[in-house]
Amino acid sequence: MKKILFIAIISIIGFMQVNAQLSNLVVFTNEGSPFILVCNGIPLNEEPATNVKLVGVNKGSFRVKIIFENSNYNEIEKDLFARVDTQSVYIVKTKRKGKKVIRFYDKKRIIRDEYGNQINDISGQGQVVVIVNEYEPYTGNQTNNYIPPNNNYVPNQNELPPCNAAMHPADFQPALISVQNTDFESDKLVVAKQIVMASCLTSKQVKKIVAVFHFEKTKLDFAKFAYPRTIDPNNYYIINSVFEFSSSIRDLNAYIDSITR
Repeated sequence: MKKILFIAIISIIGFMQVNAQLSNLVVFTNEGSPFILVCNGIPLNEEPATNVKLVGVNKGSFRVKIIFENSNYNEIEKDLFARVDTQSVYIVKTKRKGKKVIRFYDKKRIIRDEYGNQINDISGQGQVVVIVNEYEPYTGNQTNNYIPPNNNYVPNQNELPPCNAAMHPADFQPALISVQNTDFESDKLVVAKQIVMASCLTSKQVKKIVAVFHFEKTKLDFAKFAYPRTIDPNNYYIINSVFEFSSSIRDLNAYIDSITR
């Protein structure tokens, strides 16, 4: 299913302010029954999909209707609740006798940086994403051609400011959790690099993030990326214990030598 991105209209999003604590709603099914999600009377996806995500809404309840592509299935109407800075996930499934229902499935905290931007990627795969404008009230001038920023963008190290201090432990812990809660290895790496882009780290903090990754290649990639953003590079040797292969340690040391000569 092609990803469709567009602005939800005023009856859904209300008026939102800078740095407001906003929410995400996800409705999905793993039964292969595409649907249109209608929220407060507004169809959100233009084509039937099996995973629809509404990003950046105010907390509160939303009256949704699910209309299936297969007209033999019953429509579902239910009130869903969006919690502050939380992605609430609901699943559509089939009960006995073939009746379709929607049930609460999961929730994950949304981690934001100092500017209010979401820094943990908790998106699903193959979903239709409905993006709303988090930082300006809807005025009626927006169009359906809005394309959100590329959340996977990782700038070159030369674009980043110099390191003066490490991330405070109180800020590091939720950042680490955001990496841990990201489902796919490649997405974990993106989130981890975004954290390094925003704040410098200690060698111990880098080690904790490296330990989250499952694959040796990803561990090495992040360790190389984080080294120039580490305030105590003399302690970087502690990263070695996280690697499974001595070849990774040699590769990391060779990289450090190449940029510190």
